[in-house]
Amino acid sequence: MHSGRARKAAWLGVGAGIVLLLVAVLLALAKGHPGRLNAADQLASVASGLVGLVSLAVSLMSLRIATHAEQPDPAVLLDRACGELARQVQQQWHQEAKARGLLRPEPLRVRWSSTGRPVSATPVEVLGPVAGRVIRLKLHGDVTEVADKWRQLPARQLVVIGAAGAGKTSLALLLTLDLLKDRDADEPVPVLMNLTEWDPHRVHVDTWLARQLAELYPVLTDRDRFGSNVAVRLVDWSRIIPVLDGLDEMPPRLRGAAVAALTDVVSRDRPLVLTCRSQEYQDTIEETGIPLARAAVVEIEPVTGQEASEYVRAGQVHGERRWAPVVEHLRAHPQGALAQTLSTPLMVYLARTAYTPRHTDPAALTAFTDPASVEEHLLQAYLPAIYGPRTPTRDTDSPPSLHDYPPDQARQWLAFLARHLQQRRSRDLHWWHLLAAVPRPRLLFAAVFALVLAIAGGLWGASTGGLMVALISGLTIWMTVFPAVLVVGSPDEAVIDTTPGRIYINPKRLLFRLVSGLAIGLTIGLAFKLMTGLAGWLLAGTIIGVIFGFVTGFDKRAKSSEILDIRLTIRDNRTLFLALGLGPTLVFGLGFGIAFEPSAGITAGFYAGGMFGLFGIVGYGRTWFWFCVARFWLAATGRLPWRLMRFLHDAYHRGVLRRVGAAYQFRHARLQDYLATDGQRPADTLQLGGAEGM
Repeated sequence: MHSGRARKAAWLGVGAGIVLLLVAVLLALAKGHPGRLNAADQLASVASGLVGLVSLAVSLMSLRIATHAEQPDPAVLLDRACGELARQVQQQWHQEAKARGLLRPEPLRVRWSSTGRPVSATPVEVLGPVAGRVIRLKLHGDVTEVADKWRQLPARQLVVIGAAGAGKTSLALLLTLDLLKDRDADEPVPVLMNLTEWDPHRVHVDTWLARQLAELYPVLTDRDRFGSNVAVRLVDWSRIIPVLDGLDEMPPRLRGAAVAALTDVVSRDRPLVLTCRSQEYQDTIEETGIPLARAAVVEIEPVTGQEASEYVRAGQVHGERRWAPVVEHLRAHPQGALAQTLSTPLMVYLARTAYTPRHTDPAALTAFTDPASVEEHLLQAYLPAIYGPRTPTRDTDSPPSLHDYPPDQARQWLAFLARHLQQRRSRDLHWWHLLAAVPRPRLLFAAVFALVLAIAGGLWGASTGGLMVALISGLTIWMTVFPAVLVVGSPDEAVIDTTPGRIYINPKRLLFRLVSGLAIGLTIGLAFKLMTGLAGWLLAGTIIGVIFGFVTGFDKRAKSSEILDIRLTIRDNRTLFLALGLGPTLVFGLGFGIAFEPSAGITAGFYAGGMFGLFGIVGYGRTWFWFCVARFWLAATGRLPWRLMRFLHDAYHRGVLRRVGAAYQFRHARLQDYLATDGQRPADTLQLGGAEGM
């Protein structure tokens, strides 16, 4: 239905352009100019060329329509989309699992079992009735067995709960990969998503899932390969398994509504996996009074002292001797402060990382008397160890070359980013949100916006009245625009909350817009200078039409057959800005210089194009422009490094950050929270000793 309207609107645009052209011709001939017969002859030639151009466009579009007249069966297209989605999900999370060290030979075994908390439905509701038997639901296993247990559940619905740092996200990631490993072609595709950005009061869960699919995997927007609205059809036809991570990271006021919305999903026997912190999930279920009807609930068990001891010693030179005091302490005090702290994989990982450098002594951990002090100490010691001279090695096929950042400087930059995320109430660090990290972003937005306009006005003044006129013009414009933008402008609406786009060449759309642009441009040229300077104005009109066609003919949707990559989105948005924001400046200048006298034409053209190019700071590609402005300002004031993306990429390879789609996240929410509140405090100096002879 929508495509039919679009086609009607398209042909209406072509028809309107032709009608305008004919009207302009008739009006010009009606003037009675002495040379109207010669002009009419010229116009007839131009009109014939235009009609031929339109006919060519119609023929090409007809050929395209005929080529694609027989579309494949929708089920076939959906199967094709599932296959491509499965490939990309597997590639994305396999790479991420390697980066997080989850595929090493000696991973920490995360065990789980059915929870004893009052948060799940009855065994009969989960497993279904069995005649003559009393049903007990007692699931248990480790992280390698979750996929098999999930497949045995009748409704294939599972909730995983655990303490902070217990490994819920890692379990969800490995579960996603395991489900893909043995997936049949007709089975749904597991897709890991973070719940942080979902507002169930405003967006239905199915709508949100479809949007997430299209955003995380832009290839699904390819209508030629998969048909229209394939993300919506994947959700509606239950061809995906939503693996939803981080219910506890949603604002508390939204959790109850989220569970209620998910209850509607599971009532339709759709597969589902959900993760949440234990206490937060129990509070939410008590609030709603209704558990997920057919979902089994398992809880991650604490890491034992023996498991922690084996993990911290593995793969280290003299690990047995260095960690002997800690091992003995854990055995002697199984309920002590150190044992309680090392009961989660996160803290075990931090301990191992902090005390991998040979100049450190793990025995220092035995001196603490309460868990909070141990946790604080490990968080403080983490970044100095990561950015120290002996950075821990990573298990990758091709280790990246890491850059040398002073630990205190890296800590300061990461703390600034953590506070920025806390202010936005988000876990996702998107590069196009960087302007929000600037103190008083509205002031910078208004100042830069007014400055660009003032420079353009000054250049125009210089062409007409010299340097003094240029200065007065620019200053006047800045003083007028700056307060106006400061009052009514909003960087949130104009830049920060805008998803970056990229250029995708849609031949059918581009061809039609070029034809429409030529019709409009030639009409403008003929209307202004029909009888005098006809050739120049026809050429000028053609230039205007070509620019119109290219600017409006490109598709600004994200569209790629590759996995969404952070640096790729920046590069594509930069291309969008340069091509559609600043590109017209050059085209205008050269075009008008060719059409008229170069001395005057090029000057006028560049000014006209410059004014058109100003739309780049509020139009196409604006996210990249304002990202550059914010990055420059924050680097100049010492809040972030000059080469920000290199620093973030380096932090990712060190394991400090992780990637989810086009966003970076801190390795764990606890690390972000710590840096946001205490990140500027100097790190504790690790106690030395016990390294002799190593």
